[in-house]
Amino acid sequence: MKKYKYIFSLMISIIFTLIFGNNSIISTVQAVPTTKEVYQNTPPGMSKISDLMDIPATYTGTTNMNNSAHIIKPGDATYQNTADIIELIKDSGSTNQLGSAWGKVNGTNDNKSFNYLDLTKKQTISAWFYMGNSVSAAPDGLAFVLQNDTKGANAISQYNGSPKSGETLGVWGGSASPTILSTSLSLEKNAIQNSFAIEFDPLLNKEIPTSSFGKDDSFDSKRSGSDFDIKGQHVAWNYPGDSSTYVPQTLNFIYKYYELNHNLLAGNTYLSGYDDALTGASVKYSWRNFIISYTPPASGSTQATIQYYINRKYYDGTLKPFANWDGKTFNIDISKFKATDKKVRWGFTAANGSPNSTSQPIAVVMESMPSVADIATNVTMLDLTQDGREIKDLDKNPTADSNVNDGDKLNLKYSLAYTSGIIGTGTLKTQIGLPQNVNFTVDSNGNIGTISYKNKSGTITTQNISASTLGTATNTNNNTINVVNLNLTSLDDTNNTNIIVSLNGTAKAPTSTTPQTITVNQEHTSFRSDYYSGDIMSPKFLLNNEVLSATSTSSTSQSIKYDDYAKLQGTLKYLKGSNFSGDNLSATILVDNNQKIIKNDVAVSKGATQGTFNITDLTGAILTPGDHTVSLTFTDSGHRVSNTLNYAIKVADYKNLLISATTSNLNQTVNQDSDTNLTGSLNYDDNSSFLASNMTLYWSIDNGTATTQTLGGNGQITTASFQYTVSKGLSVGTHAVTVYASDGVRKSNTLTYNLNVTDKKLILSPTDNNITINDNKTVTLNGTYQYSDGTSALATSGTFQVKNEGEAIQDPVTIGLEPDGNTKGSIGSGSLTINLDPIAKNKLGGSLDDYIAKKSGRLKVGRNEITVKVTDGVRDSNTVTYIVNVPKLTATITASSNTDYDITSINGQKLPLNFNYSDNSYKVAGYDLIANISTNGTLTYMKENKPNPDTSGTIPMDPTVVGLDPKQTETPQVVTFRYSDPYGRVTNTLTYNLKLVRTLLQLNVLPNYSFEDVKPLSNQNSLINRNGKWDISVRSFKSAWRLTAHSSDMIKTQGNTTTNMNAEIVFSNNGQIASLKDGTPTIASNSNTQGADTTFDVTNDWDNNKGIFLEPTGPLISGTYKGQINWDLINSI
Repeated sequence: MKKYKYIFSLMISIIFTLIFGNNSIISTVQAVPTTKEVYQNTPPGMSKISDLMDIPATYTGTTNMNNSAHIIKPGDATYQNTADIIELIKDSGSTNQLGSAWGKVNGTNDNKSFNYLDLTKKQTISAWFYMGNSVSAAPDGLAFVLQNDTKGANAISQYNGSPKSGETLGVWGGSASPTILSTSLSLEKNAIQNSFAIEFDPLLNKEIPTSSFGKDDSFDSKRSGSDFDIKGQHVAWNYPGDSSTYVPQTLNFIYKYYELNHNLLAGNTYLSGYDDALTGASVKYSWRNFIISYTPPASGSTQATIQYYINRKYYDGTLKPFANWDGKTFNIDISKFKATDKKVRWGFTAANGSPNSTSQPIAVVMESMPSVADIATNVTMLDLTQDGREIKDLDKNPTADSNVNDGDKLNLKYSLAYTSGIIGTGTLKTQIGLPQNVNFTVDSNGNIGTISYKNKSGTITTQNISASTLGTATNTNNNTINVVNLNLTSLDDTNNTNIIVSLNGTAKAPTSTTPQTITVNQEHTSFRSDYYSGDIMSPKFLLNNEVLSATSTSSTSQSIKYDDYAKLQGTLKYLKGSNFSGDNLSATILVDNNQKIIKNDVAVSKGATQGTFNITDLTGAILTPGDHTVSLTFTDSGHRVSNTLNYAIKVADYKNLLISATTSNLNQTVNQDSDTNLTGSLNYDDNSSFLASNMTLYWSIDNGTATTQTLGGNGQITTASFQYTVSKGLSVGTHAVTVYASDGVRKSNTLTYNLNVTDKKLILSPTDNNITINDNKTVTLNGTYQYSDGTSALATSGTFQVKNEGEAIQDPVTIGLEPDGNTKGSIGSGSLTINLDPIAKNKLGGSLDDYIAKKSGRLKVGRNEITVKVTDGVRDSNTVTYIVNVPKLTATITASSNTDYDITSINGQKLPLNFNYSDNSYKVAGYDLIANISTNGTLTYMKENKPNPDTSGTIPMDPTVVGLDPKQTETPQVVTFRYSDPYGRVTNTLTYNLKLVRTLLQLNVLPNYSFEDVKPLSNQNSLINRNGKWDISVRSFKSAWRLTAHSSDMIKTQGNTTTNMNAEIVFSNNGQIASLKDGTPTIASNSNTQGADTTFDVTNDWDNNKGIFLEPTGPLISGTYKGQINWDLINSI
């Protein structure tokens, strides 16, 4: 603990002059600063705390008492202070004062909000306090308190129902002090309840009553023998509301007084006044800094940890050496708070008025509050030369290995993290004191570092730190140092939760020809804002100027075999003359700036001024075949890194990777407008297997930038083929395309392809490029080609692509062959033909869509665009387009007779119908049409062989029915029929109902017949003949039959008058005449009952003597006469 010395407090300067002969000595004792001067020079702190604090005006009780605490805001007319001052006790007015100030808490005592301390989180409170200008004449003191008293902010020490000041410090239980009592008290009931307190007590209260005229002022009166246990100004803690905190004592069996249990007592602590006469009584030494850190209990425990330090900072915020910090760490039981919401009030209480107290102020300046903005700060320094090793702070870690060497690259990171709070910090005015003997050089963009901001979601935004932020300042040792001045964005719990300031520098030891190690001290960094004030120090470290030097005695350019090793040999020494320590050095070998090998066994004898090295670990197998760069450095136990030795090592291979071109492929003449494919293969000369995917080809045109090509494949092979496409567009002339292969270890030989690029073009011309078809035949496209200079050309191949109307273009088809093997034309010398079939040609059954999907290069109804090009193997021709228009027609079929009829057999039945297109000029040929016949639900497809030759217009057809059921006789058999043509056009569907019968008798007659015209009024003796041939037939199957006829009169009708013709209808058969009016003569008959289905032509043998005639019976009167013949077909079986 820091001890203090007494000095006299003088209100004026007194000058003593002593005369010794002719010499005089003048000694000045400086007056201590006044309260006004102290307040005018507040240390860095928060400046907007009025709304964050709860300061009750009056404490109520049997006798009320005013709260002496109040806030002096910045810029106060009297003090002109720069930070808020919580003045708890004044230095004027009554000596008997009591004051308290609490973080403002909203809500109920069981559900607090706003400025509380959260018992479940790590929390920090830091502040400055001032308790007057004297050690010997001090006030009673100050306490930091955590409490959950039901009185809230009105909680205060009491006695007999009224507020109690003096030795209670406003938190401990009060007695009648200084009055002596003869009865016992329960002091814990007079304290702030459910609480914990740390007292900062500058005044010893150790008077105990010895008689009825004595005084009770005894909290610090505990003795061990004749000596008081508590020495001078002190710090201690306890639970004010616990009875065990107070030790009752009785004197002479009558007088009662109480000692206070001081847990973890820290006596003779520097709390008030000025303790160092050498520095003088200055406002710089008026304020004491303290910080209290709270760490919550582990899960399942109630034991939290409290750590406090006082007097850890100088007035400007610079931290004192860690060894000089006064502090303690201990556990507290948070169950004492009885806080169901895990939240307690935090604040300060203070008092004056005990018998020996002095009228002195007690004031606090806040740096940080736990629930307002709790900020965790840290600084780390990494030595990048030493592989990023963290350089520990020697101030806090005196035995740490914190050695930095001259020229080491250093990185300092200053970090701030917002851990909790209710408000943002506000802009953080920051001054970073840079360590001495470190050069922070400006980069090419004028920057010296970066600031990284991270928000709650993890997004990081980075800003550069300009060199314009550099400045100078004077540190606490009055040294001029470099500083960086920044305004950092406010920290909060959402938008900006973390800040990292990163600065890069280079260690620079003082110039010296001999080895030196200096200590680089800490430098102060401050963060100041409205709601937070904090300070951190850069690490203290050692800086060594010794230089480790390595010299190679082996060749720096070596060629070795695969089974040999590189010779890395040389000497080591220190350039400043230091001897080696005897500790092994580490050798770091870096191969091709990638592979790192570290050896920790390079030995040099202790005390030696020079050492040697001979490293044989770097074998050809480790390096792998090929050319390599090897760098070698050494590091000693003091982390000194030597200069770098560089070697060029070539490792011979045990096998060669060979690359070769396809035969006759190295020298080519190519066309400027065509891509060129270069092919080749690669293998090992020992025929060992490899993965093609491990091979990479490096291509370059005319020594230009190389492009890479990685081969594909997963299986092990001994030879890999490759193809590389040189895009069209090379300039006319000769070009060299080079390629080599690499397996990642070795490099192959290099191939050179020589391309002679010409601009002679292959010109393709169509013979007829717009065709409209008029039939269903294959369409032939014709074209010619030649070179642009008029010379003949011979194309080696060609392709065409078809785009049907409304569809995407199809895949290319090679001229001469369709994917299914059908011919698609040919290419001759200077000419070509392309044969294009209709899309559904030869399709028999199945889905048309499925069929079409398998056919490329075919025509469909509508506009068809066919693009064609050919190649001579060097150059591609231009592309020409043919248009083939296929008319959009409707195909129709109609029945040529009744569609419902009887049949006597299932064989050879034909469907009488007619076919036509909507364009009567469009031709159809035999085998164009596909008959789609469905018989009783079974579908059959057949090629129709009609018509022949090609025909247009309405075409009679008689397709044969197949699939009739010989057993179905009771009901008709349903036959549906339609045609489809080569372009997929489909006719309408006809439906026939065919009834299979066992016998058949059917008369076929026309509805109208006529006789020849005759002259009127003539008496004709001859018969009047028929007008033309009467078509009358009988169809029979296994039936004998007889046909008879009977007629009516022939009658002329004029208006309502009818006139019979003087003639009657008769049947004449070889001179035998029979009247049809008077009888029913037999006209024809057939007695065959076993024959086939036949049709008998009744009128086939009728002539001028046989058949039905009109026989006159009198004069014939002019007019048109009509009659009726009734035919009777009789089954004669």
